[in-house]
Amino acid sequence: MMKFTLRRFIIGGVIVVVIGGGVYYRVGRKQTPTFELASVQRGIVAQEVSVTGRVKAAADVDLAFEVSGRVSRVAADVGIAVKVGDPLVLLDSQELEASLEKAVAGVTSAASTLRQYQAALDTQRAELADFKSGTRPEELAVSRTQVAAATQVLQDAKTNLVNVTRQGDVSLANLYSSVANTLNTAYLNADDAVYKQIDPLFTQSTGMPSLTYTSADSQAKIDAESGRQRMSVLLPKFQAEVRSLSSDSSVLDQALTSTDQHLVEVNAFLSRLGDTLNVSTSLAQSTLGTYKGYVNTARTNVTTALTSVRTAAHGIASQKATNQQTVAATAATVSKDQNDLAVAEQQLAVKVAGPTADGLRRPQFDRPKLR
Repeated sequence: MMKFTLRRFIIGGVIVVVIGGGVYYRVGRKQTPTFELASVQRGIVAQEVSVTGRVKAAADVDLAFEVSGRVSRVAADVGIAVKVGDPLVLLDSQELEASLEKAVAGVTSAASTLRQYQAALDTQRAELADFKSGTRPEELAVSRTQVAAATQVLQDAKTNLVNVTRQGDVSLANLYSSVANTLNTAYLNADDAVYKQIDPLFTQSTGMPSLTYTSADSQAKIDAESGRQRMSVLLPKFQAEVRSLSSDSSVLDQALTSTDQHLVEVNAFLSRLGDTLNVSTSLAQSTLGTYKGYVNTARTNVTTALTSVRTAAHGIASQKATNQQTVAATAATVSKDQNDLAVAEQQLAVKVAGPTADGLRRPQFDRPKLR
């Protein structure tokens, strides 16, 4: 162990001596100096400096869109070289395109309106030129013809109004002419019913009439007997009204109304008389059948007369309404034709007078109107 350590020490010492000698030889020895030659030239002296740090742009520019919107695409990333005209960021252009289309449509509409105004202006200029030049002879002839035609139409309408009125009056008079006969027939039927057809059903004694038979319906018996008494007053009054008739339409109208009321009352009396027969207790079947036949015949004749009276009254009322409507319509036509004639005469007068200062100030010459 002692030997090995000594050996290592000796080897180390030798190595140190060798290295020290080499160093002395390199340093202590004098060397011949060398020089680098260069030609003198005029130029720029540059000095480079190598350092580490963050690069900062020489100039910054904040970019922004003129309008707000949603970014649809970024065309250039950070650090990419771009040139003038290259897009950097693109906005969604749908709203702008819609606004553009709307603006284009507005321009198109405005252009169309302008053309319409221009056409209207051209038309009015032509009309103004015609107005200033006066009315042509052929136009005056046409206007005079129109006035003559309107005059004839008005005359025809007036004639038609007279004819319609006369015809309505004639038709109404024809209806009234048969009223007297209708009322007289109605009276005769009522008189026949009360004094002939049902006369056998009542006693012939003076005073309050009474039935010749008994009836289980005491109230119907009372009504029939009192009704017979009323008929003795009503029928003479009825006859007097018929005999005093005149041709006056108002008198005939009133007579129709009164006759209707009289016949209704006679019918009511006959109806109650029939009720007594329905519950008669003293008549033989053959006599009962005969009496019912009398009453039925009397009621049929009175009902027929009442129908005739009401038909006559309805016909008169209907004819009056028809006359009124027809005359009103014809009169309206006359009024319209009068207005048409006045307009035609006024237009002719304007054309004969020619252009005037007031005419040139007419509204149609103030501004063009769209059609």
